Amino acid sequence: MVATVKMANDAGNDHVFVEKLSPFLGRVSETIDSIDERNQEANLAFTELCVYLGEDPNATSPDSMFKELSMFVNLVDSTVTKVREAEERKRKKAERETKRKLKKKSSKSSMSSTEGGFSSA
Repeated sequence: MVATVKMANDAGNDHVFVEKLSPFLGRVSETIDSIDERNQEANLAFTELCVYLGEDPNATSPDSMFKELSMFVNLVDSTVTKVREAEERKRKKAERETKRKLKKKSSKSSMSSTEGGFSSA
């Protein structure tokens, strides 16, 4: 857009267009430059991410890359949840087993003490 206005101004055509648009371009040219710079930074960061993950930046789109990353994160979350649930089941089973052994030991102990109270005289 900036180039179009500059071309029109240089060519001497569309004075009204250049006259009306020049103040606007003066206000937004910084914003345009900032957006361009941020776009270049984002593209560089994406390229570095692709290289880090072993993907070809020229053959990989951001959509497909982030879809794959999202799927990976979801799988990790799912696996973590399953592992935690399995650990919880194991802990509860061990707890039940400990209670069962204590109860069994307690019942044997109480039976021994009641047997000792009776004499066969």
